[in-house]
Amino acid sequence: MTERRAFGWVAGGTLAVWAVHNAWLGPIEARAGVPEPLLLALRAVVWLGPALGYLRRCDPRPLGEALAVTTRPSPGGTAAALALGAAWVATIGAATGAAPQLHDVGWRLVGVLLEELLMRGFLFGQLARWIRGRAALATAALFAAMHVPGWLADGLAPEALVPSVVVVGILGLVLGFGRHWSRSIWPGVLVHLANNLLG
Repeated sequence: MTERRAFGWVAGGTLAVWAVHNAWLGPIEARAGVPEPLLLALRAVVWLGPALGYLRRCDPRPLGEALAVTTRPSPGGTAAALALGAAWVATIGAATGAAPQLHDVGWRLVGVLLEELLMRGFLFGQLARWIRGRAALATAALFAAMHVPGWLADGLAPEALVPSVVVVGILGLVLGFGRHWSRSIWPGVLVHLANNLLG
């Protein structure tokens, strides 16, 4: 498969997955009383099913390496990623006055892991093949955009939409640069979980 065609498949597939999520999974997530394990299982199928199929067909690397799960992390890059993440979490905590919410940590970790496998594992890894250093920016923009339909469905006030997109976009940059520096999704998983525990 040519590089241009592979990029088209990744970009088109990402938009298709996002559309399916918003049209099919979004209304299920909006219902009260849907068990968290069911929601996480549905997200795994909708988000990661197509990504895993693509990787099996189009990426010769082992799956763990393609998703940056089993790659050997850079010690210096990991330290930088965690320092940037800690600064982000401390800033958000100070700005919002939020204290960590430690209930449902296990389910939150699973949700974060799914997002990181999709965004900083699959998408970052594939986009970095074509746009290299801009992969952090591209995945940050997609990360912010993928939250918008859920916020609107939850009744987020229109005046809060732009600040929310900016904050999540900056978090996406923190996670993307952390992924780039460390060559692994694991620092991002820790930072993303710490961020989510604040709200």
